[in-house]
Amino acid sequence: MDAPPRVTENAQNGNFDNNQVSNEIPTIEEVTPPPQTRNRKDISPEAAAVEQRRRESQRLLDIDAEMQTLAPFINEDRDIHLRFLDLQEESLKIHQARGTLHIEGISPFIAIKIDRLILKATTDGKIPVSIGEEIAALYAENGLHPLAHRIRVLTQRAMENGDEFYKQEHMENTK
Repeated sequence: MDAPPRVTENAQNGNFDNNQVSNEIPTIEEVTPPPQTRNRKDISPEAAAVEQRRRESQRLLDIDAEMQTLAPFINEDRDIHLRFLDLQEESLKIHQARGTLHIEGISPFIAIKIDRLILKATTDGKIPVSIGEEIAALYAENGLHPLAHRIRVLTQRAMENGDEFYKQEHMENTK
């Protein structure tokens, strides 16, 4: 089947003659796309900053909506809780980049690391002693030396008892 004829030149006043119609179809290489009307380089730094802030604001709204959806289920499902922590961390990073993150006490980033570590290591609701030093180091990294010391004491007691997991008895008189 022949390709439909195409017009190769514009005729003035709508007059076409048979010499202006061709059965040739251009290939991709023959077609030059029109130039872009706006290039990223053409956008002013101010306009780019406004657009970035708009995207961040929208992302924060999306994060908040997803976190609200997940929140009721975080204690029931480890994967949901881990996703919640990922969203929380992403939100914190956006606020930090904007200069709107104000921290008092433990860094929320350290708290998320600790939560993530415990969630990934927990088996049947039991926290393994093997992560004790890593948790203590995270507390110490954040300047919470008394808490780091307490975790180390708990870990030492559990190891002395030959326990794989922390027990309530390890926590007695650890202050």
